[in-house]
Amino acid sequence: PPSPPVARSYTPREPDEFACGEFVPALPSDVARVAAFDAALAGDVFGAFADELARWQCAQAQDAGIAEPQAGCVREIQRFADGARVWPHAHALVPEGVFYEDPDDPNGPARFHRMPPPNDADIEALVLATEQRVNRVLCRWQASRPNKHPAGTQILLQCTTTSPQRR
Repeated sequence: PPSPPVARSYTPREPDEFACGEFVPALPSDVARVAAFDAALAGDVFGAFADELARWQCAQAQDAGIAEPQAGCVREIQRFADGARVWPHAHALVPEGVFYEDPDDPNGPARFHRMPPPNDADIEALVLATEQRVNRVLCRWQASRPNKHPAGTQILLQCTTTSPQRR
């Protein structure tokens, strides 16, 4: 099967209203070179990460007694890194908690339940769940495109291995 995501990082952020963190999932080079030119694949791969993160957050909130938590994130997919290098990765700004309706006031405003940031074991579990899901996404993608490359993809793939800084 194709290689799973390898680079992961988490940076706590503290806006005024509530705490949030930033995750930066990235892809191994063999997947990154293809995802850079296939927006649907990039969306599916990084969407799998966002879905698994929301699933993890909701499970944590349910363990804390929140009956119907709602999780989410703001995700931005970037295709390039510094130096115009092709390096698909995403930035996900994630609240450190979940939203929910107060069962005593269903017409009232949504409430925010703050949770502690993920620890190393939480990150490891999240990465494992994401890796398994991304592997399924990549296997389905690969099976649907046996030896098919859009016109011009080969030259684009060759360009990804050449850095503008190398002369």
